[in-house]
Amino acid sequence: MKKIINMLCLLLATQAILAQGNWDPVGPKSDNQENGNGFETSQLNNITVDPNNHQHLFASGWYGGLWESTNRGANWSPINNSVTGLNGVSAVTFLSSTEILVANFHPRPPFGYDNSGAHHYYSTGIWKYNFSTHGWLALGALPNPSGLPFGIRSIAVYPNN
Repeated sequence: MKKIINMLCLLLATQAILAQGNWDPVGPKSDNQENGNGFETSQLNNITVDPNNHQHLFASGWYGGLWESTNRGANWSPINNSVTGLNGVSAVTFLSSTEILVANFHPRPPFGYDNSGAHHYYSTGIWKYNFSTHGWLALGALPNPSGLPFGIRSIAVYPNN
């Protein structure tokens, strides 16, 4: 009897998984063919939901740039293809109802790994993106008195500013 119940549960679980539909990659796809498939460096690192509209999402990756969805993730469009120095994105946060702040990412050395296998990257700036006008503004170089590479992993916004 236990075997029959277990088989029935397994059958129902399989049907539920199959009913979820098919997943197809929409990007980003890297030129890095180290693995032969080009997807290993296009990892997703952040998903940011618009606090004023939960249909509006931003997804970003260290090598994959910034993507936008206006329909809860059913469709995605890359939005930073024309921005020099913003190929990789390490952090995204909402600044206002029409703007986000985006921190860039650069791997160091190529593909961000050294001989020890440790992952390294650095950031050089923060950009402001207005998703109503599709305009980008570089906010300037970040202070770095030590001169050592640093990475931005998150951005905090003071609510009254």
